[in-house]
Amino acid sequence: MGLLRQAIVACGISVFLVASLWAQSMADEAAVWGLLGTWAVDCTVPASRSNAYLSYVRQGDALIHRRDFGDTRDEHLIDRARVLADGSLEIVITLTLSNSSQARTLVLQKQGEGKMRAVMNRDDAGNYTIRNGKLLDGRPSAVQFRCSVPTG
Repeated sequence: MGLLRQAIVACGISVFLVASLWAQSMADEAAVWGLLGTWAVDCTVPASRSNAYLSYVRQGDALIHRRDFGDTRDEHLIDRARVLADGSLEIVITLTLSNSSQARTLVLQKQGEGKMRAVMNRDDAGNYTIRNGKLLDGRPSAVQFRCSVPTG
């Protein structure tokens, strides 16, 4: 009986350690990719509806997505972040809005040093706002520039 108890405790500890490492590696992966910091289409003008400032912040093992639209701000937990085979970064964000919640999956692609753009943005129902690097009207998605990097 003692050996069985030890095995159960060891399994429980292993599950806890794997979960902890996964959370750390997700934040680490996003940091190594270069996601952390504040991004905008134009860093020289204030945040607005047409020039949102999007920040990706590490809080302990968690990743937070902060959005500043000038007249309103919000923040949401990033549920998943992983580098894909082509070097792009896929993130899943649960947006908790006033009366609803939805998961959005974004794929971000580097466009050179300090630049990125979303090549895919899809909600949990499969509706796209960006697909294959293009908006619904066929225009390419905008390049975002790094406005600031985290200091801590």
